[in-house]
Amino acid sequence: MSVLVIAKDVAKRYGIHVKTLARWVHDERTGFPQPVTIGNRWYFPAASLEAWDARNERISSGNKLNHVASRVDDAHERPRP
Repeated sequence: MSVLVIAKDVAKRYGIHVKTLARWVHDERTGFPQPVTIGNRWYFPAASLEAWDARNERISSGNKLNHVASRVDDAHERPRP
């Protein structure tokens, strides 16, 4: 049986808010693992998180993921006049 990690702990793992985690899940560009829903709660297979970590480069400050954060931020930037 695979180990499941609740969303709150996943957010802590990456140093982000749970709402940011939800954005990562819904944004296909991040490639973030999809959760398993059990009773209205999200759980992530630990093996899929480890695989995602291996595919992505971490930055040291705050344990956040640089390229994921920049891709999501770039998507929300508006063109300047």
